[in-house]
Amino acid sequence: MLPEMTTDFAQEADMDRILEINRLEYGPQDILSTRKDFDWRYGQNPSGKAIIPVIRDHMNRVIGFIWIVPLRIRVKGKDYLAAMGSNLVIHPDYRNAIGYTKLMRCFQSTITKNDIPIHYSFISEDAYQRQIIQNPQSVATIPVLAKLFDSKALINSYVQGHYKKGILNLASLIAAPILFSAKRTSVGDSISIKNCDDFNCNFDAFWQNVRDDYPASVIRDRSFLSWRFAPISNRRYNIFAAVHQEKILAYIVLRCATLRGIRVGIISDFVVARARLSRDAGLILLNKAESWFREDNMSLSVALVSSNSETYKMLRRAGYIRVPQFLSPKVFRFSVFIHMKNVKAMSSLSAREWFVTAADYESF
Repeated sequence: MLPEMTTDFAQEADMDRILEINRLEYGPQDILSTRKDFDWRYGQNPSGKAIIPVIRDHMNRVIGFIWIVPLRIRVKGKDYLAAMGSNLVIHPDYRNAIGYTKLMRCFQSTITKNDIPIHYSFISEDAYQRQIIQNPQSVATIPVLAKLFDSKALINSYVQGHYKKGILNLASLIAAPILFSAKRTSVGDSISIKNCDDFNCNFDAFWQNVRDDYPASVIRDRSFLSWRFAPISNRRYNIFAAVHQEKILAYIVLRCATLRGIRVGIISDFVVARARLSRDAGLILLNKAESWFREDNMSLSVALVSSNSETYKMLRRAGYIRVPQFLSPKVFRFSVFIHMKNVKAMSSLSAREWFVTAADYESF
C-alpha cells in the first residue's frame, strides 16, 4: 500500500524541517542550510514573500518542497511580476514518482492561482532532455566561462600521480599564455573605477539605460541588487562600478569562495551597456577583477553568463574560455515556462533571448 501524501504550503513550524532536508541534500555547511539564508530568501525579497508548496507524509511532516520566488522581470519593453522556481528537494526516503507529481501539481496550481505570467528555473538534465523534444524554444544552456590564474593548485587538487601532475603542469605553462591571454584596449583617463559599499540611486539610472538591451531579463535595479547581494551566510561581495562623468557605464559584483578545495573568484554579476565607451569600461572592470582575485590568491575565476550578451563578449575578450560541459562541475540548464500565452511578447519568447548571469541562479 502506498503511503498517504498531501500537499499544502509551508508554515512557520515547518522551517526547521525544511532546513533539515536541505542539509541532507546539500550538506550541513551549504548556504541553503542556514536559517539566516532562509529568512533572507523567504521574507526580505523586495518583490514579495516567497511561496513554498510542500508535500507531507501521513504524520503531517514535510517530506518535500519547492520554492516560488517572486521577481520582477522586463520582457520586450514591459515590466512584469514573475517568479523563479527553485530549491526543489524531496526527502531521500520519499523519492518516487507519486510524491514528485503531487508536489509539481501543487506548484503549477499555485502559479496559476497567483496569476504569475512566467517563471524560470534551472532544471535537471532529464527535464532538459524532455523539453528539448517537447518545446526546444523554452530551454537554453548557460555556459560557464573560466580564466586560470594558478594551474598548479588546480592540477595538484584534482590529478593523481607525480608523473601526470608534472606533464600537466608543463603543458599548462605552455598553453596558458595562448588560452587565457587578454586582448588589450587603450582608454583615456575619463573612466574611473569605484569600489561601492552599496547600490545607490546611480544603479537605478544605469538600469534605465540598459533595461532594453536584451529581450528578457530580471530587473536589476537598486532594490533587487541590494537584496540579491546582501551579505548573508558568510557571503561577502565586492561591487565595482566604472564611472564616466558621474554616470555608471558598467558594474561587476565579485565573490571569493572555496569550491571543492579550490580557491575560486566568482563573477556574480557583470552588466555592460552596449555603447563603445561602456565596452571599454567593461574591460577595465575585468582587469580590476583579475587583480583583486590574484591579490586574494584565487586559483581561477569563473562566470556564468548567457552567450547572447555583451558580458559574454567582454569575458572572452579578457581571456576567459568556455568550459567544456564534460569538464564543468555542473551543466546549467535554463528553462522558461510561459503561462500568459495570449500575450504575443510572451508566447514568442525564447530562453535563448534571456540575459542570465550567476545573479539569476537559484542557489545565489
